[in-house]
Amino acid sequence: MATRTESLWRATHKVGGFAPLDRNLDVDIAIVGGGISGLTAALILSRAGKRVAVFERDTIGSGETGNTTSHLTEAVDGRYQKLIRDFGENGARRVAQSSRDAIEWMATLVREAGIACGFARVPGYLYSEREKDVAWLADELDAARRSGCSVEWTDQAPLPFKNLGGVRWDNQAQLHATAYLDGMLREAISQGLQVYENTRVLGVHEDAP
Repeated sequence: MATRTESLWRATHKVGGFAPLDRNLDVDIAIVGGGISGLTAALILSRAGKRVAVFERDTIGSGETGNTTSHLTEAVDGRYQKLIRDFGENGARRVAQSSRDAIEWMATLVREAGIACGFARVPGYLYSEREKDVAWLADELDAARRSGCSVEWTDQAPLPFKNLGGVRWDNQAQLHATAYLDGMLREAISQGLQVYENTRVLGVHEDAP
């Protein structure tokens, strides 16, 4: 029997409720997608005095952001060993720094805008239950350090099951994804942002403005 699953974030905090676009609109910048990336860009651009509109084909936070793990971390999916191989230590350091900067930017917004989203500083772990991964994790620890991350080895990640240790990042963060989106959205609307849900962008015509 199939079971229905629902995102904790979407189940416990509703966000959105905007009408579809029903007229011609003239703005400086149109942003496609009402997830964390789109709304972050919308807030920054609205604060800069641009006329901005967000178009979301479903509802705000209905895609990847509404179904995220909701943790904020420097432990990027690309992994630092690969980043160093592909872009050198300097490139990997830029990736790590951009992750730290993003977390700090979000922390500042939460504080200044008074967003009640359970933002908390917590450690983050990259661990494994498999013996064959331990050497790879040790290499990732070294690569993360070379990339400027403040990391250390732990023999046991604090989980309710046996694991073989891994890399610990301190001063990471977590929050309630849709509550954060809601607060960011309200702040952007106060800066003039327009939002349209159930509005699918069918094409982009590249031409002179």
